[in-house]
Amino acid sequence: MPNDNAHIAKQIGEIYDIVPPQLAIKAMRSNGFKSTDHAIAELIDNSVQAGLQAGNSMTNVEVICIEKFVRMSQRQVKRIDEILVYDDAGGMSPELLRQALMFGAGTNLLTENQKGIGKFGMGLPNASISQCRRVEVYSWQNDKCFLTYLDIPKILSGELREVPVPMETEVPSRYRSLVKSELGKGGTLVVWKDLDKTTWVRHQAFFRNSEFLIGRIYRRFIAEQKVQIRFAAFDSSGTDHTFGFLDELFVRPNDPLMLMTGTSAPDEYAENPGFEEYGQPDKVEVSLPDGTKSEVTIRYSVARQKTREGDDSARAGGSTSIGKYVKRNVGVSVVRAGRELEMNTTWVNPSEPRDRWWGIEIEFQPDLDEIFGVTNDKQAATNLYRSDYKEDADALGMSPSELMEQLQETKDSKVANYRISQNIASRLKTIRKHIEGQKSGSRQTKEKKRRAETTATDATKARSDTKLTSSDIDFGNASNEQRQEALRRAYLDSGYTEEHATQLAVEFVDSGIRYAFTEASLNSPAIFDLSSDRGEYFIKLNTRHPAYGSFIELLKEDGKDSDSAALVALKLLLTAWARMEDEANEKQLELLQDVRIEWGKIARDFLRELED
Repeated sequence: MPNDNAHIAKQIGEIYDIVPPQLAIKAMRSNGFKSTDHAIAELIDNSVQAGLQAGNSMTNVEVICIEKFVRMSQRQVKRIDEILVYDDAGGMSPELLRQALMFGAGTNLLTENQKGIGKFGMGLPNASISQCRRVEVYSWQNDKCFLTYLDIPKILSGELREVPVPMETEVPSRYRSLVKSELGKGGTLVVWKDLDKTTWVRHQAFFRNSEFLIGRIYRRFIAEQKVQIRFAAFDSSGTDHTFGFLDELFVRPNDPLMLMTGTSAPDEYAENPGFEEYGQPDKVEVSLPDGTKSEVTIRYSVARQKTREGDDSARAGGSTSIGKYVKRNVGVSVVRAGRELEMNTTWVNPSEPRDRWWGIEIEFQPDLDEIFGVTNDKQAATNLYRSDYKEDADALGMSPSELMEQLQETKDSKVANYRISQNIASRLKTIRKHIEGQKSGSRQTKEKKRRAETTATDATKARSDTKLTSSDIDFGNASNEQRQEALRRAYLDSGYTEEHATQLAVEFVDSGIRYAFTEASLNSPAIFDLSSDRGEYFIKLNTRHPAYGSFIELLKEDGKDSDSAALVALKLLLTAWARMEDEANEKQLELLQDVRIEWGKIARDFLRELED
């Protein structure tokens, strides 16, 4: 009787699998990898992670294509027949090797192990079956090599129901001859055979496209010399398994912020960065469900003036080599644990070719994977995208404050995305304005745009005849160089680039203007902030205050050669306040500063009522 029960149980187990292997493997083969490059990246992840865990100073990774002639219709054509991925990261034990080809059985599934780029235990089998019908994995430690595999036809027929027990063997000499690195005591070689779903047919297209993507995904690791990635191609000469060398390249970093050296950028930009950092990075603290916090860093860059010189992006979409290159990197780079997930284009205006001239990078650690919706193939963070809580609240028939209160009560992940998106949107306004200013036109046009500043300067000069202040004296005693330096520092403090700050400083001093308006995200309830140096007045508009979006920004007239009459009037009101503080004695000044901050608080509360 017990034997009969065991026989019945065995039959039921074979017939009533919760997920039949044949059905599961078909679904897994269509698992959403965007291209062969992204599938290869999953294997490189394993190599990089293993090398870091082993404490290697540098891990060598080689991606090798073997081409051969195949008959297509009435002729023979050459195409990629096998793809090999080798690393010297230390290899795997037979137990770990077998586990590596199981779905969802990686070593980084436990939270305490999720410190690097690995996590999901899906990379090797998932990526492999998305491209080929058979994958073989050789791995060796201390000169002892083992082999196991997955074979799609055998799985579909029911012949293969579990990962085969690794068998001791040697790396075939025909494969060893293709690897440039010295095969050390520990390493791994993945071989994709019977390719039926690859994106690229020939190695030339594979190399050209893959270097761009792989170089961007692993730019940090390559630049820091933690990994070296070699692409190589060989021609299979026939049944004797000899190979002819075709081509090779070592992957260079591709930095969408255009701040690195030694990159794949064209011409002189490979060694001389074409962009410069735009202000200080934003730091956003995100609360995790367990009460701990994790920090998100947002970095910004913008093209240098000389990078854009000669480019006709406004009409022809970018005719220079650098214009074409940066166009391929348009978007916000989302980076997890130093490894890029995607270029997110939701913040990009598709009708604005000048959006190629800025770079933004969001970086976070694996503890935020669930909040940001990181996919198991590490190709996207689905909960990171351009969003506006005011727009969403309006669509839901709620007030913005009601929406945020509800989301915070339920600890909704959208709160983090709204905060990040708000930071990016605020900075993008000034970045786009800066880019537009690089092609702003004649001196006469610039003077029209600064009508309020010029008018306020003239009024101040007339007033100083009867009410001379220490700022007036400083202005008269300061040299042009000193005033330029004061203005440059003020613009840098507001997040402007070195190049832009210097350019504006020279223009303002040449024109004799004493009032300079900037925009910045201030940790203050005030609508605007004031300071003075060398007789120059600096009025900093607070982009975080509701008055900015609800009032100040509405007065701008995009595309016009000059400020609107209403914006000129507003600027003159603010310059008048600046002069009033300058003319006040010490006691009056303290009172006026307190009033300015208190007024900002009350205005903030009143304007929020308007939003509600």
